Amino acid sequence: MRILCFFMALFFILPAYAQEEQPAAQPQPETPITKWMAAESAVVAGLDDQGKETYFILRNKYGLIRAIRIVKKDVGKAVQECGQANPDMQDQMHTRYNAWTDSVDPILRTAESYLKQEIKQQTVVELGTFMDMLDMNDEAYDFQQAAIDKKVVTTPEACNKLLLSMDRTEEDMLRLMQAVLLPESLIRQEPRN
Repeated sequence: MRILCFFMALFFILPAYAQEEQPAAQPQPETPITKWMAAESAVVAGLDDQGKETYFILRNKYGLIRAIRIVKKDVGKAVQECGQANPDMQDQMHTRYNAWTDSVDPILRTAESYLKQEIKQQTVVELGTFMDMLDMNDEAYDFQQAAIDKKVVTTPEACNKLLLSMDRTEEDMLRLMQAVLLPESLIRQEPRN
């Protein structure tokens, strides 16, 4: 949290120094990222330290849930393409992916439900404004992701690595989600495979 605040502060301080050192800097084009950053800066500027911490914890939980959903979608696409390119691996890939999502989905749904409650119950930012910030965050994320060309490598070796990564990462992903996303009162015991 402190690191994020440091980088945000650095982001706003450095342009001021740059303007002093350079004559007539060119204005940056407005993008969903710059719009979101400006709007969020305005929202958190009026908050005390505890309010800022609450806001950023909830916003980061929201971002983590979105990231997990994107990983799930990307892994699903890779499983599909690997199965098409390597028919002998198709059943094993789909079976493992289904087991992986069956483990992740219930915790993800629970985390989303509790995050919605936490956002509604927080009192540091008006609910409509908070939701606007999350919508702008989504637009900024989508804008950034549109510039990334994701290609799936479907060699047997790459697909086997994907299969093995689902084995290795499932338990770690579940622990991360439990530790970060769920309210402390609902953190579960270590999941079973």
